[in-house]
Amino acid sequence: MAVPTARDPPVLSQLKAKRDTPLEWQPCGDGRECSSLSVPLDYADPSVGEAVLSVARLPASSTEGSKGILFYNPGGPGDGGVRHILGSTGSKLQDLTGGVYDIVSWDPRGVGNSTPAIQCFDSVEERDTFMTTSIGTSVINTGFNFAPYFWRDPHALAEFKALEQPLDRGLAMLDERCQAKSGDALKYIGGTVIGQYLLGMFPEKVSRMVLDGVVKVETWAGPGHLRWRPAVQQTDALLRAFTEVHLLSPPSHSLPPLANSHVPKEKCAQAGPSRCPLSSTASDILAAHDDFLAHAAEQGVAGPTRSAVYGALYRPLKSWAGLAERIARGTWEKDGGDGDWGEEENPSPAERVRQELQFDFQAISCGDAADPSATTKDVLDEIVSLSVSTSPRFAQSWDPSFMCHRWQSRAVERFTGPWTTTKPAFPVMLVSTELDPVTPLINAANVQQVLGYSARLVVQEGYGHGSNGGGPSRCTASAIHKYFVDGKLPEAGQTYCELDEHDWFPPRK
Repeated sequence: MAVPTARDPPVLSQLKAKRDTPLEWQPCGDGRECSSLSVPLDYADPSVGEAVLSVARLPASSTEGSKGILFYNPGGPGDGGVRHILGSTGSKLQDLTGGVYDIVSWDPRGVGNSTPAIQCFDSVEERDTFMTTSIGTSVINTGFNFAPYFWRDPHALAEFKALEQPLDRGLAMLDERCQAKSGDALKYIGGTVIGQYLLGMFPEKVSRMVLDGVVKVETWAGPGHLRWRPAVQQTDALLRAFTEVHLLSPPSHSLPPLANSHVPKEKCAQAGPSRCPLSSTASDILAAHDDFLAHAAEQGVAGPTRSAVYGALYRPLKSWAGLAERIARGTWEKDGGDGDWGEEENPSPAERVRQELQFDFQAISCGDAADPSATTKDVLDEIVSLSVSTSPRFAQSWDPSFMCHRWQSRAVERFTGPWTTTKPAFPVMLVSTELDPVTPLINAANVQQVLGYSARLVVQEGYGHGSNGGGPSRCTASAIHKYFVDGKLPEAGQTYCELDEHDWFPPRK
C-alpha cells in the first residue's frame, strides 16, 4: 500500500500529460467506481502503442472528505487489484485506514482485464492437451512428482535428472507457443515487486508505504531459477510448527531477539485428537505428512498435492485444521469437515477460466528476470542443492521462474536497481510474520537495515504469508492505522505485535 507525494520526476512527463485529463469514473457496484487508463507500452518509444489498465476505486467514506489516494497492489505476480477492490478487500482497507483515503488499485499490464493480455492457448482444453501430450510439458502441468528427501534414493535422483532433455524440449515448445500467440506484447510485461521498484526508482514519490510480506528484490531481478532459494528459507520450519510447540527464534543471527517470541504455540501434537486427527508425537506427524506425499507421488499427483500443502501454510488459522484432516484421510479430496479453504476474493467461473488461460504469472516472472544464461540442467541441479541444504519437502515444487531460461522475452524497461540509494520522503513500514512460507522475515529485516531510520519493522506473532495470512492482530492494525491516518511511526527498530487468537486447531465438527 502506498500514498504518493505531489512531485513528478521528469521521467514521468509523458504519463503526466495523460494524468491531466481526469479519469472517467463509472459506478460498478456497491459504492465502487471503475475506469481505465492508457499508458505507453514503452516510455522511451511511444510509437509501439499503449497498454490499457483496468482501474477501480472505493471513494473515501469520511465525512471530512478524502486526504488523497492510497494505492493497493495485492502482489502476485499475476494477481490484479481490481477484483480485490470490488470485493471485501476494499472495505477492509478503508476500515483499516479510517476511511480518509480513496482506495485505488489496478490490473497491471497483461493481468486481469488490462491489455495487452498474455495468452498462449485459445481454450483450457487446448492448453491441457498441449501440456499432457507435449514432451516434458506434463512436468510443468503436474509439478515434480517426487517424495520428500527424494535425493537420498539413487534411483529417484536419477529419474529426476533424467527430466533434463524432455523438460528442456517442453519448455522451448511452450515458449514458441506463447511467442506465436502473444508476440511483441511479451516485451512490455513485468514488475511484480512494485513497492520496492517504486522505492528504488522514485523514492521521492512516496509519502507513505507499507510493504507486507517482503520479497528479496535483488534476487528477483537476477536469474529466474535462483529465486526459489530465498523464498523457502522458512517453509520447512513452518511445516514443523504445524506439528508441535515451536519456540520461535530469529531466522538469522543478524536479527535481535523478538520480545515475547518465547511464548509457546499449541500445535497438532498438543491439541489432542478432538482437535487434530493426527495428534501424536511431532515426528510421527511429520512422518504421516511424508507418507502422504509419497503416496501422492505413487499416484502421479505429488506436484499438485505439495502445492496444496504449501498453500495451507499461507493461512494457518484458516487452513491447518483442514490440512490435518486430509493428511489423516490420506487423500486431498475435500469433505465438509475440512474448514475454510477459500480465497480471500473468489473469482467467478468465467474469471477463473480467464485466469487459467492467461500466462501473466510466467510473463511477469520471466520479464523481470536476468537475461537467460542458465540451462535446464542448472535448474535441476539448483533444485537438488536446495532440497539437500534448505527445504527437503518444498524445494522440488514447480515455480514458474524455473522456466525463465527458456522464456526468451524480457521487459524492455526491466529495472535492475539500485534499490535504496535515496531515502524515501517518509519512513516506510515493513510488516512480516515470524515464519512466512515465501517471504521470510529476514527479507524485511535486511530492507530495514539498508534503509536505517527510514524504515520501521512490525513483526506479527505467528505464521503465514503476510499479516493477513497470519491472522487478525489489533496491534498490527492499529500500527498501520496510525501510520496512514496520523503519520505516527512505530518505535525505531522492531515492534512486536501479538495475534488476537491462537486457535489453529478448533474443535472438530
